[in-house]
Amino acid sequence: MDKSKLTTIVVLIVIVILGVFFGYRVFWQSSPVDNQAGSEALQAEADEINPFNQEKPANPFEETTNPYENIKTNPFE
Repeated sequence: MDKSKLTTIVVLIVIVILGVFFGYRVFWQSSPVDNQAGSEALQAEADEINPFNQEKPANPFEETTNPYENIKTNPFE
């Protein structure tokens, strides 16, 4: 391969790489995206389907006191 042809190929490859790099920086990173509304919607949906938020209490006696509280006499006496 002669030297001028190799130089042309290397220069074209460098130009393409620089073009892709600057195009990425200008178009994809600088464009403002409103992620706030999307993240709020995702959080609301995640709260609805999260099984740990819908879990019932593990202790059934949390609302009430001792279930044997109303017994007046000891049956074993």
